[in-house]
Amino acid sequence: MRQLLLSLLPIQALAFGLPAINLLLNGFVVGHYLGASALAAVGFIAPLSSLSSMLNSMLSNGSQIRSGQDLGRGDREGMAKIFNSTIAFALAAGLFLTLILMTFNRGIVSLMGASAELTKITRAYLLGMAPSILFGVLFSVMLSFMQLERAEKESGAAVIVLVAVNTVLNFLNVYVLHWGLFGAGLSTSLANFIAVAVSLPYFLRKSPSFRFSLRKIDFMTLKSVLYIGMPSAILPACGIVRDRILNYFVFTLGGTPAMAAMTVAHNITTAVGWTLEGGYSGSANLITSVLVGERDIESLRALPKTMVTAMFPIYGAAYALIFLFARPLALLFGAETEYIGLYALAIRCSNLWFLTNTLKTPTLAIYRALGRIGLVNAFQMLTLLVLSPLAMASGMLFGLPVVYNADWIAEALLIIVFSVYYTIRRGRLPDSIFKLTDIPDTLAVPSADRFSATIRNVADAMQASGGITDFCKRKGLPPRTAMLYGLCVEELAVDTLFHGFSRDKKGMYSIELRAICENGEVTLMLRDNCPHFDPNEWLAIHADPDDERSLGIRLAAKSAKEMNYTSALGMNVVTIRI
Repeated sequence: MRQLLLSLLPIQALAFGLPAINLLLNGFVVGHYLGASALAAVGFIAPLSSLSSMLNSMLSNGSQIRSGQDLGRGDREGMAKIFNSTIAFALAAGLFLTLILMTFNRGIVSLMGASAELTKITRAYLLGMAPSILFGVLFSVMLSFMQLERAEKESGAAVIVLVAVNTVLNFLNVYVLHWGLFGAGLSTSLANFIAVAVSLPYFLRKSPSFRFSLRKIDFMTLKSVLYIGMPSAILPACGIVRDRILNYFVFTLGGTPAMAAMTVAHNITTAVGWTLEGGYSGSANLITSVLVGERDIESLRALPKTMVTAMFPIYGAAYALIFLFARPLALLFGAETEYIGLYALAIRCSNLWFLTNTLKTPTLAIYRALGRIGLVNAFQMLTLLVLSPLAMASGMLFGLPVVYNADWIAEALLIIVFSVYYTIRRGRLPDSIFKLTDIPDTLAVPSADRFSATIRNVADAMQASGGITDFCKRKGLPPRTAMLYGLCVEELAVDTLFHGFSRDKKGMYSIELRAICENGEVTLMLRDNCPHFDPNEWLAIHADPDDERSLGIRLAAKSAKEMNYTSALGMNVVTIRI
């Protein structure tokens, strides 16, 4: 699981961190070339960037968790409905929000607390940024489905194009167009539009599982995606309120310099911290949803420790670099010499939450995968609307540094709340911080009703074939049915060994076999990390019954009353019922 987590992390981080990366780039250009007043204006709009994050996170997380559960069950049709329903909603919601921001920009800027002298330039920035809500959420959702299929080349190229276009347009605005903050915002909007255009061909030609189809839009599926993704919407939605409170305390205690310093710190923490957190939580959501779909309780219980030990060094290294280079970063973003210390203080304090986040994410991810959506919402609202504002308010007594430290203080308190909740539920203190997830025993399939094996060679395949045959007989299946299950395992596994395992990458590939018996029926799942291969698609292309190629696939398909294929997380998954 550690290897899978770390392999998913980079592309997951890019999907969730793109709005923050754009914000950081805009902050650099604005602070370095347009001055502190412009930087403060960008800070007042920062809560509205949470709208994009809200849609991105809700749709990406909701669709990925649902897709993971369907992957665990081998439901390809369900994954197709998730894709098309999510894309349709992203288009409609993104367009609606963009029109609202453009139409009512004066009132929105006032609501965000911009001072009278900064209202004009803040409105200009908002007008330029508004279309990025539409194109940004579309691109983020597309990227999340591309990463489900591990399309690293395509998604990487789209991200490079987005960052490159945004950079070029920002400097074109500064040196040629001179459109000020409007131009800075418009640069991000145009960059997101081009990124959508670059990503579109993948879903029209290359994607093995996700293709556009109006017939696959399903409102019940969309309702499920939105419900599961709701905690990801609650987080940035509460963040808007929390950031408005933060703006008040920072501006009251330190004025424009403190606000500009907070803007730089916010840009860095979102570009680095939220990018890492997005990758971390996104990977955790995918893995936990698959494990819940497979009802693999042993792996699920072991996951928190694996996640924390894998991520803590990454978060620690990121924070150490930010701490060491806080002053150069302040200068890079246009801090005046007399305020360098204030900027460095804001940068160092605001990013301490990296370390507490490693501990809370596994618990929330498993709660979500288990369907405890209301509980996740309650914990997130408690953190952002109660614990964090309380820490900020104490800054009126202890000074501005406490306000800058509010995030990690709130998350540390949340971990204590997790412990209290566990103690109330279980009637005892948790043995360790990794036991806070409170996974119910009822999730597990009894050991007598499940069979699993790992196949790396022909000998493993033959042993697994015999093992699944014996398992089916023990569960009362007719001898012929038990024999057919064993034959399917042997044929498909051997076929994969000879045609899917690359000789020059020996040891990299494996086949995971898992069988579950429920209600007198056995469901067999074979999962491998070989290059993409859809047996049903292959059979449709090679329909000639006299074709001797891949006889194992033909035999398995003929024996099974149901053989489904899904592709996600870089894995081929074949589910069979006989």
